[in-house]
Amino acid sequence: MKLLLKIFIFISFYSSIESEENLRINERDFSKMGIEKILLRNKENNETPKMLPPPKYLLFLASILQIFGGVLACIGLAWLILNMIKCWLRRNHRDLSE
Repeated sequence: MKLLLKIFIFISFYSSIESEENLRINERDFSKMGIEKILLRNKENNETPKMLPPPKYLLFLASILQIFGGVLACIGLAWLILNMIKCWLRRNHRDLSE
């Protein structure tokens, strides 16, 4: 469980660093060329400024982790509900026996 948590933290940290690097690259482009030149270049090429997409393996790993997290959340919720019912039945049984 701790290993999965470390993997999830590593992936989220890596993806946030990667997106920050993409933003820095875009900021460098803007500062070097000037906003007017970039807008003119984008208008000539009929494209809008956009960030690079994340790598495919990160998207795949993130989707698997999301599914796994949902399953773990359902199992945890079921375990919590069963323990609540068990405690409630134990308390009611004790009240009835007295």
